[in-house]
Amino acid sequence: MNLKLTLFVLITPVASTSVHCQEQIQSQEQIEAPDSAIISDINGINFISGRVSTDIYKLKLGDGQEYQIYKQGSNWRDSLSFSLYNGGGYYSDNGQADGEKTGTLVASLGNYSNSFAYPYNFQNLSFSPIVKDGATFENDEESGIYTLTLSDGTQATSSANTITKVVRPNGEILTFTRSPTFRTISSSMGYMFKIKFDSGGKLSNVVAINTSVDYCSIESIDCPSLTHDWPKILIDYTDSVPGQSSMQFVTDSHGTIYGFRSFFENNLNKSTMSVNGEDKVTYSVNPNDSSFRVVNVLRDGKQWTYDWTETAYVVPYPLGRKILKLGVTVTGPSGYSSTVVSQISDGQILENIDELGRVWRRIYDLGGRLHYLVPPEGVLNSDGVPISGFTQFDHDDRGNIIQVMKVPKASSGASSIVTSAGFDTICNNRKTCNQPNWTKDANGNRTDYTYHPNSGGIVSKMEPSAQAGGSRPLTLFEYIPRFAWLKNQGGLLVQSTDAVWMLSRTTECQTVIGGSTPACDANSNSIVTTYEYGGAGTRESLLVKGVRRVAGGVTLRTCYTYDIYNRRISETTPRANLSSCP
Repeated sequence: MNLKLTLFVLITPVASTSVHCQEQIQSQEQIEAPDSAIISDINGINFISGRVSTDIYKLKLGDGQEYQIYKQGSNWRDSLSFSLYNGGGYYSDNGQADGEKTGTLVASLGNYSNSFAYPYNFQNLSFSPIVKDGATFENDEESGIYTLTLSDGTQATSSANTITKVVRPNGEILTFTRSPTFRTISSSMGYMFKIKFDSGGKLSNVVAINTSVDYCSIESIDCPSLTHDWPKILIDYTDSVPGQSSMQFVTDSHGTIYGFRSFFENNLNKSTMSVNGEDKVTYSVNPNDSSFRVVNVLRDGKQWTYDWTETAYVVPYPLGRKILKLGVTVTGPSGYSSTVVSQISDGQILENIDELGRVWRRIYDLGGRLHYLVPPEGVLNSDGVPISGFTQFDHDDRGNIIQVMKVPKASSGASSIVTSAGFDTICNNRKTCNQPNWTKDANGNRTDYTYHPNSGGIVSKMEPSAQAGGSRPLTLFEYIPRFAWLKNQGGLLVQSTDAVWMLSRTTECQTVIGGSTPACDANSNSIVTTYEYGGAGTRESLLVKGVRRVAGGVTLRTCYTYDIYNRRISETTPRANLSSCP
């Protein structure tokens, strides 16, 4: 954070359904969500922060856990870093200075971040999200434990500003340990990231370990008993000209070397990124800008300039809310310019203006959710409210989209198109309450869903009948708790203490004629797919070794094998007629 040019770096362990099936199946046929706002350009310049967001490379174990790298200043960060900081004063009365004043605490977990308002006098302390997105934040004053719960039920706990545990909806537990010289992220599913720091506290080494193959203590900086060369990232720091320039070299597990050189030139702070010694791009920052926003990018001999302006602004809708706008005009190599306007406090894009002057507008409700999406042909009234040629998104109190209405241009003569969804009114289970119980398309056709309370995975999906009063296509999903087996200090495999919910079987069928409950018609055909996992007491207990598909009395089985890195290395076809998988 000390460099004038700031690069954001992120490290994300991610799970995949293709090998482990540990991610629970969730309803995908939700009503149309708004297009995500593009918050950065082809050079990685973030329109909201003005800084660089550059994807560098990843550490990976098979098709499962992934470690995505980004850079922040002279330091490196990971996506499971938990941070809390004071966000300053917030006026609950739509930004008016005479409103009831509250404080805000910004809680971040990896890519997620939200501000939570609390009474400024600290009486009856409770936290309310500024952007109503279904997340909650709590503080146990006696124990000093903070808990951030996301809308899908993911829960992160921390002591002060140090994360201690993350629990995912499927039951996976990530345990964090930290010291001045190292940090460990250990998963109950059998993997670990060992993160080391140099004497200056800067990240120097990251190793991804399959703990079903090798033992490593979460409390130790080194792992002397490793028997394999696990994927790693090495980072080296040098000062080529003390006080004037510095270098960072990053070597990934494939031997690719990334270089980052920071220096001062022509009254600008600059940073150049190279790959295997070849310069790729240079970013420049005005040293007098306390926000460290990029003003120039040079890539492959082509130049982009960025002109930033901050202005106070009262949004006509909703209700005259006062905000601070950040505008940036980007001029590319061809000479054409485009402009992006964002809202600094909530980190939201307000307008995109292309080189032809066409404007795309995004208007938010008081809960910070996108309410109107207005393309260039849309029309607004004098109060800034769209009246034709727009899309309207309505949300419940937790930020779930309950209705989408596409309003055509007035001159088209067409009718509005409406889709909708229903969610639990009261959230008794965060793993399921923010998933739709039903959805309706523009023709009123309804799809119904039920969910697994322990994992949030979808249990049934009942689609609309092809004709009124007919049977309905139905898919049922079943889950089982399974355990990883981990190497202990003695080199033996022992069962993890924490189970994770895994998809075990799906059944495709149809209901009885006129049926409205998620049950198969016993007289109809069905297709049953069973997922066969590695045996208990093996390193493959969470890997899908076989998929058995039964339809019309015919059984087809596909088998898989994996290496120690959990990479799938072979697949047998159903033609092999195997009765079981090896």
